Amino acid sequence: MPYQISTAQYDMMMYRIATKMRGAVVPAVLDKTLRIDAQDAKTAASLTLMSTDIENITVGISTMHEIWIGLIEAGVATYLLGRQLGSACGVAIGFSLCR
Repeated sequence: MPYQISTAQYDMMMYRIATKMRGAVVPAVLDKTLRIDAQDAKTAASLTLMSTDIENITVGISTMHEIWIGLIEAGVATYLLGRQLGSACGVAIGFSLCR
């Protein structure tokens, strides 16, 4: 049960950050699109690609967050495993790195 609560909190905060980023990027892209010269606007497909770009930014933010928190989790897990197994935890770490 506590795992589900912490996962729900994590997901809520991740979606909140993604929504805030999306809310900041959409007006910036729209403002830039409205300021483009009419001749340049014919060749620029900025509005049609805007949703795809914003989705990629959102996925990139969550991936970046997963990477740095994964490093912290690996460090804590290594420390706890080292406390239980001693120097034998090096074998488990070696297996996980080779996998």
